[in-house]
Amino acid sequence: MENNTRKYLLVIKRDNNDYLPLEWFNTEYYNGENLNSLDGIDSFTSHISHVDLLQSCLDLGYIDLDDKYLDFAIIFYENGKWREIKEGCLFSNTQSISETELVDLVIKFADDKVVINNITNIFNKGFNSEEAKQLFMILKNIGSFAVNGEEYLRMALDVYYRMPYEEKRRLRIQVSDMLMTRIKKGQMIYTKNSDIM
Repeated sequence: MENNTRKYLLVIKRDNNDYLPLEWFNTEYYNGENLNSLDGIDSFTSHISHVDLLQSCLDLGYIDLDDKYLDFAIIFYENGKWREIKEGCLFSNTQSISETELVDLVIKFADDKVVINNITNIFNKGFNSEEAKQLFMILKNIGSFAVNGEEYLRMALDVYYRMPYEEKRRLRIQVSDMLMTRIKKGQMIYTKNSDIM
């Protein structure tokens, strides 16, 4: 569960446990976002590519071409050490679905046990909030909700929107990854408007 006092940092990852925090507010992309919150960092990065941000760091002299660079990362301090957000940064070219698309997708595949089971399997680690536990139980018993119609199911799934941001984010990214894997295997077809068939 996301701790309300937890502070996040957007950093350049040079190596395992070697992170370089920078003054992102000096970049041309900064629009007043809270860069100590996960949703603020996502808001900052989601409208640019990682190449754009890396070029901005070069232009500002924060890094040079000889610096070791693996990727951008989001970290937080917990239990005496820096920990990295597993799902990484959300840039403009990062494959992800929106919160609304996630709920729509669950409704669309409510009768597909394979898809729903794949989603519930994501809950095996890192989902500790009461809202996440409720959503897990709804998904495990989705047939009981779906039989009452889409509006009833949609009301039940509203618990997703009350989950802590980090859990909602993790679920969106992992469901998106799972869907892309299935699409690549030819088990689904994806069109521009997120119409997965």
